[in-house]
Amino acid sequence: MQIKALFGSLFLSVALVSGCSSAGGKAQAAAPAAKPDASYTQSDFDQALAAAEEARAKADSVGGEWRDTRLILKEAQELAAKGEFAQATKLAGTARMQSELGYQQAVSQADAGPRFGPTGSETMTLKSEFDRAMAAARAGQKKAQSVDSEWRDTGAMMKEAEQLAGEGKYEEAIALAKQAAQQSAMAYYQGSSQQNAGPRF
Repeated sequence: MQIKALFGSLFLSVALVSGCSSAGGKAQAAAPAAKPDASYTQSDFDQALAAAEEARAKADSVGGEWRDTRLILKEAQELAAKGEFAQATKLAGTARMQSELGYQQAVSQADAGPRFGPTGSETMTLKSEFDRAMAAARAGQKKAQSVDSEWRDTGAMMKEAEQLAGEGKYEEAIALAKQAAQQSAMAYYQGSSQQNAGPRF
């Protein structure tokens, strides 16, 4: 599966996610200076991979690992084996950021305490929250598409969220919709950063 890599640090990505949490949100972080692809080495990749694996294990320990993180890491390792260290390192960075966001999401959900089934009014509240989450996900998807940077599994993730909501599984649907919105926010940042970098000669 071809997965697009993300440019920038975790701080900038988290800031972007926060800024894009609503349909009209705007990123507040400035784009970092791009490192020339030719300057990436095996050492850069090894460090990025180690950090990504550590973050993935941490997310997994609280049930917050995202479903495509291992696939991203596998593709990163395949690229590194071909000597494509720039793309491999960036993919490892994407996996790390996914895991850190997944960990934060899982911890925040755990802090909310156990639920024993929603009442009628709670169901309506959850439905409203799902509608807002999906609206943000659709807005983020449209922004990512505007810079030709949508991740290929975002649409499928949103479709699955709608199916879960149709089954009344609103909490799972909300979490998936928010994950899709986060992916689109990172994809938009990647695409806009590439455009701002201008042509390379």
